[in-house]
Parts: sequence; C-alpha cells; structure tokens
Amino acid sequence: MMAQSVPHQSTDKKRVKVYELRNNDWFDRGTGFCTAAFTQ
Repeated sequence: MMAQSVPHQSTDKKRVKVYELRNNDWFDRGTGFCTAAFTQ
C-alpha cells in the first residue's frame, strides 16, 4: 500500500537551516522557516 500525496498549501512553512557567507566562510545562523509561492 502506498501513501497518498497531500496537496501543498501556499501557507505551509518549511523548516530550513540558515547560513551566512562572509569572506568565503559559512556561519551557522540557526534554524528558520520559509514559504514559497508559484505564479504563472
């Protein structure tokens, strides 16, 4: 039995790791949330 896909809501927030690039070095800035919207 396969799981059914759930349609994504535009208000869904995704948890992401945030890094900052300074002088060719990456700095861990913690965890954040992002959203995306697709328009045509």
